Amino acid sequence: MISNDELNDELNQMYGKESEAENKIAKAIKLTDNISSIGIKEAILKDEEASIQSVIESMQTTHSSCIIIINNDKITGIFTERDVVTKIVSKNVDIKNEKICNYMTNNPETLQPDDSIAFALNKMTDGGFRHIPIVSSDSKDIYIISMQDIINSISNYYFDDIVNLPPEPLRNASQREGE
Repeated sequence: MISNDELNDELNQMYGKESEAENKIAKAIKLTDNISSIGIKEAILKDEEASIQSVIESMQTTHSSCIIIINNDKITGIFTERDVVTKIVSKNVDIKNEKICNYMTNNPETLQPDDSIAFALNKMTDGGFRHIPIVSSDSKDIYIISMQDIINSISNYYFDDIVNLPPEPLRNASQREGE
């Protein structure tokens, strides 16, 4: 026979776990949340007259996948890893002497910190880009958000669920992907 103390301990454990799960769901990111709620990063800025080499070096030293290009404190472009591969590497460009303004993506779309995560994802998906600058109307600060930032933020809330997935999928694939 189970004693009252054992029963109470068991019930507390059961309800405690439910409460933890409820708290986790309550704290989870919602697509209607502002993009500023997921910890946007301050953007790395370079002048549009900078050389390609200096921009790539900035990307390397800051471990950044993109740089925001400015002129007179206004965003004029964005330069990403994809631009390095598609516009620089394959074209045998003189990176020491060529200016970044000739190889950046001009006039990128921007967001505001209070735009929703869903809106940011929609902009990036529709536009076919992985990074988008965030400009606050009440300050001159420029931030950046990427698809990866959003995925990482969502993954942090479900870390235990993701880490504890079985090593093999539960489904059987009839053939390899891409075949």
